[in-house]
Amino acid sequence: MAFTFTPEQRDAIFQALGRSDSAAWHLTEDVEVALGAYGSSADGASGTSLGDELKSLLASVATLRAALYPLPDQLHQSGLVGILDGERLAAVGRDAERIGEALDRFSLELTDLRALVTASFQGSRSPAERFLHALGQAYRNRMNIRPTAAAEGQFMRFYKAVTDMVRRRHSDLDELCDTLDEGRLNQILDSAHSS
Repeated sequence: MAFTFTPEQRDAIFQALGRSDSAAWHLTEDVEVALGAYGSSADGASGTSLGDELKSLLASVATLRAALYPLPDQLHQSGLVGILDGERLAAVGRDAERIGEALDRFSLELTDLRALVTASFQGSRSPAERFLHALGQAYRNRMNIRPTAAAEGQFMRFYKAVTDMVRRRHSDLDELCDTLDEGRLNQILDSAHSS
């Protein structure tokens, strides 16, 4: 579900920015999108759940492959040879082989995909840091002003207005905002400026 500011929250952001022109409106829209993405990524535990789902799917594929490969031999050995005609047994064997080969290819693709997902989240910033990165990027793009953590700056008024509204909903953002110093925030903002 997409995040949307209430009119009162939007007005508070406009007041912090000192303007309510189209750039400020677009900035609040960008922040809404970033908050929606942040909520999704925080709920997704930084890709851990996707990695776990892929691992589970790989196990299911392996189980199905293991059951398919011996099926033609099992049918021959079951005593059904006289009941089932040879053509039908051959068709089952061909289908089991084709499906097994397709599952092998699918398993390789899933393994590669899982490795990519795992690698993309190892060493990356937390969802809260990625949200602050996006906040700085949106500010720079819409206001045409490089964001800095200078206490008297316009960005800090904007930053405080936004984070004060949403941080209590997300424990990791709340914790980060409580422990974030000017230097670390500038690192996050500088990375937003360089991307």
